[in-house]
Amino acid sequence: MIIVATTSGNAGGDRPCEGTRLSLVRFAVRALVSVHFVYELVDKFVRFDHWKSVILAQAGLGTWSLVLVVALLVTGTPLLLAGVKTHWAAVILAIFQLPTTILFEDDSYGRADSISALGGVFAVALWDYLDHQHQYQKEYRRDPEEPLLLPE
Repeated sequence: MIIVATTSGNAGGDRPCEGTRLSLVRFAVRALVSVHFVYELVDKFVRFDHWKSVILAQAGLGTWSLVLVVALLVTGTPLLLAGVKTHWAAVILAIFQLPTTILFEDDSYGRADSISALGGVFAVALWDYLDHQHQYQKEYRRDPEEPLLLPE
């Protein structure tokens, strides 16, 4: 059985506070998943010159690539944290994380850490997608007695 969480109305139950609790849980999950990307963003701002030289030395790329990295992080991280357009956040952060993992992670632990951070982003995006599908089915099914495709 797939359990799909919702955030609208009386989300997920008969008690009024369940929707609020679920919203807090969802925010906490997004915040935890975002930690990696928030750290990366702050680190790129604070040590911009360091990262510029690392990127030039290890990948042979210029300052434009670091500006692109910062732009991706500045765009994707707030979307993820806010829970808005999480599918775009996943794509944007993947565009940052995959080349970073391939080009700059030099040990197995670093690569695994990078990929697990990206896995968390995709899990949040999937959770949101399933939630939207569930809400759509509840609101637009023709027969109220017709079972939902994703069991409640």
